[in-house]
Amino acid sequence: MKKSDNKDINLECEKEDKKLQRIKKIEKKRNYKNIIIICIVALILCISKKYNLKDIRVTADSIEILIILYIILFISINFSKSIRLNKIVESIEKKEKINSYLNTIFLGMLGFLLTLTLTNQTNSIAEQQVSITNRETSPSFQIEPYKTGNGKEQGYKVISEKGMASYVTLNIYEQYYFNYNGESYEINFSFFNEEQENKANIDEENHALVFLIEDLEFDEEKVYKLLEEYIEEQLDDSVYISNSRYIGLSFFDYKNERFTFCFADYKDSIKLVNTGDSMYTRSHNTTMLVREQMDIEKQIQEAVNFVLNDKYN
Repeated sequence: MKKSDNKDINLECEKEDKKLQRIKKIEKKRNYKNIIIICIVALILCISKKYNLKDIRVTADSIEILIILYIILFISINFSKSIRLNKIVESIEKKEKINSYLNTIFLGMLGFLLTLTLTNQTNSIAEQQVSITNRETSPSFQIEPYKTGNGKEQGYKVISEKGMASYVTLNIYEQYYFNYNGESYEINFSFFNEEQENKANIDEENHALVFLIEDLEFDEEKVYKLLEEYIEEQLDDSVYISNSRYIGLSFFDYKNERFTFCFADYKDSIKLVNTGDSMYTRSHNTTMLVREQMDIEKQIQEAVNFVLNDKYN
């Protein structure tokens, strides 16, 4: 075999070796990059498990401490004459690539924390603005029947998704009214109720109140017939009596101004019919609280006598 042939073979081998070394370097870099990504993801997962990411804050003080530490390390490494420190620096320089990757991991995590902090602070400011707006907004009430597990209506649920209301109270009236000789007459039966958990405020943390009515088995149709009979007996004339259920919702708003909203219960829906500082009442009116074991017939007679004569007989 000729020498020239040997040289060619050697050159080819060297080329192959260099090619293999380049491939190994590329694979090594790729592996390092994969390790960095895995490390960053693992660190983020560890932080998210231990802490709520929404609560993470990198404060100005902590950034200032990091900067001071960096300056101290920079001066110590570059200007110190300590033999031990110089040996540490030499050791670090020998492992330049590994340390470069460690720096990448550290800077990546620091960047992640700073970005997360800015995002959390921005979200916090936005949430505070929404909270302030909600507090300084008039409440928008909805009322719906409240039912227990057996489906029987036990009261009313007052809901407001925005705004603030304090000292909220509910008055429930079964109202019977009629007109006669140009005069309007009104007889109300009121029901005692109380808030389920003794709460009285609606705000951003509590959007609903439940008012329970004492179950007194009030018979609306029976009361209607008794009223009709006794009124016609007193007037010696027939009258048309209307019957409705109204809910008076009283509260103080964020300006500490008192309001009473009136809702009508139409059985299939409850709708707001009046807003103001009081409920509308007719010129001749009376209200009675429905109690247990009350003589409803006697109460009706007294109520009719009062509104017709403006006094009890």
